[in-house]
Amino acid sequence: MTSDTTQIRVIQHDDNDAFEPTLDPAFVLLGMVNEYSGRQAIEGGDIVERFYADERPVAKLFANYLLQYATRLGIESPGISTSHAETGHSSVESRRMNDQLNALYRFEYPDDRAATMPDGQRLRFAHVSLGIDAFPQKRSMLYEPEAMNARFSYLHGVLLRYGRDDGVIRIANASEKVTLVQQVLADLDVHWISHRYSVGGAPCCNEVSFGPRPRLVGFLDRARAERAEAFAAAVRHGTLGES
Repeated sequence: MTSDTTQIRVIQHDDNDAFEPTLDPAFVLLGMVNEYSGRQAIEGGDIVERFYADERPVAKLFANYLLQYATRLGIESPGISTSHAETGHSSVESRRMNDQLNALYRFEYPDDRAATMPDGQRLRFAHVSLGIDAFPQKRSMLYEPEAMNARFSYLHGVLLRYGRDDGVIRIANASEKVTLVQQVLADLDVHWISHRYSVGGAPCCNEVSFGPRPRLVGFLDRARAERAEAFAAAVRHGTLGES
């Protein structure tokens, strides 16, 4: 007579408390991207991302992570620059990195849709949004670096651009991005998620709040501190919302 000594491990939420995420610049950038009506991906375009006048510190953060991503890809001369319009709006530019960021989305450019550039050139474009299928699959309740680093990184990017001091994530329109944020939070095992949105009028204002587990609190503080320091530096240098 034989006995089965196989033991089944029961995974608890606190088994992941020691997990230390490593930021992946690609997913940080994806979290920061504005998908107001879907990201406008322009084939061969120079502008990677645009920012409002009060987002100048965020534009600098985006450019820094874009450089990190270029370094990870082994691109030695990505040609990243930031320009500021008279209106105060900022644009982070790099043709090579714009192509690289667009490649993270799963789509094809339609042949019947093209935008006219300031120089008169006609370039194909598409409105694209990211889905959870773009992330490495989460296969276990026990955190695995490949799957979870992407999710932590995406949330980090979202918080850098859309996080507020009260802990709420505020995003205008971008319904698919709001859905993805909630899916990522669920994968990070938060206690609860609340989504409030305005009814009637435009744009639709979305507010996502959540109850983090203890292991997530320090990570959230890291993102908030990075955002706060970027804005504080802009104030010190007199470049916040400068036109």
